[in-house]
Amino acid sequence: MSSNSKKKQKRGKIIFHKHFKETVKMIKNADFQLVNDPTNDDFDFSSYTFPPNGIIEILKDEKLTSYNLDAKNGAKIAENFFFAGYDESFLTFDSLQGQVKATCHSLAISDKSDYLPICMPTLYLYTRSQMVKEGIEKENENVGGVVVTQDLGKQGNTDYLEDRDDFIKQSELSNYILFIDGPLIGGNKTFGTIKFVKDLHDSNTLPIFFVKNSSSNLIVEYIKELKNKFHSDLHWAWEVMKKGAQRTCFFTYTDQTNTDQAKVFCYLKAFKKKTPQRIELYVDTEKLMKQKKFNIGINDLMDLIYYLILVNGEVECPQIRPIAIAEKYAREILKMQNFYKELKFYGLTPTSNQDRGFMS
Repeated sequence: MSSNSKKKQKRGKIIFHKHFKETVKMIKNADFQLVNDPTNDDFDFSSYTFPPNGIIEILKDEKLTSYNLDAKNGAKIAENFFFAGYDESFLTFDSLQGQVKATCHSLAISDKSDYLPICMPTLYLYTRSQMVKEGIEKENENVGGVVVTQDLGKQGNTDYLEDRDDFIKQSELSNYILFIDGPLIGGNKTFGTIKFVKDLHDSNTLPIFFVKNSSSNLIVEYIKELKNKFHSDLHWAWEVMKKGAQRTCFFTYTDQTNTDQAKVFCYLKAFKKKTPQRIELYVDTEKLMKQKKFNIGINDLMDLIYYLILVNGEVECPQIRPIAIAEKYAREILKMQNFYKELKFYGLTPTSNQDRGFMS
């Protein structure tokens, strides 16, 4: 994972999803009626929490307390590694016939002096109407981006996770630390994500997952010393890291039904008055780190994460720098003027989104 083994990236690129152009064409030709202004959303991972039938334990050699983070050590560690950050941005159009969701998946890959982007826009039409799809099929040969489903939200989440993992695989990262916005274990796509993580291990890439919001209460429910004392795991983490610049101890979570669904995680609080976020690793990732596969230990990794939050410079919204940059690229791709012109949806005046620049 040193700079000597890195394949040099010369410039960024945009990869279009396999159904993107056909879906744009279908939407342009269809008589869709918007019911409100298009809205920009962030993926809500708060419902993607631990399945309730798992076992929570404190990681060996850790104690139920907080640990201070060292930004100076993190800066030294940063000199010896290359990073990539993943994030996404969504734009949702509600129409009478269904919901159109545009997503831009984004990787920001560190070079010696800059971050280079790889982005992939995707476009889906979700509808509960088989008649709508049949009508589109009469005029188009490829309707892969048109999906009939009774649960638009669940189907959208499933497609998002599949596309995310495929996109990162296409980027062919090797010898990187990869920071991913979102949980490791999440709903019915967990199996695919774990396979994706194992593939990253094979390319000597270290994947780390970040969850900013969570309703989990497994720690405070199943750790005897904490039971009935805290509202949630985030509440406990907030209290145990009162001064910030700290992490909690690491825990292991193992699903009793499927022991392959297991992870190691802790909470990190960068600043005193800001909500902690959860840092997750697949259980095999932590084991490989102990075996020195990635040339970095768990404590150095946490110092590195803290340092990258500080250098991003956003106290109000603490975020690791590679992910923050990936998010900015994703938003820029979605607001490109040509993208909106192709969709031909308009006639409505933008309201709240205008302030955020998505309709400019």
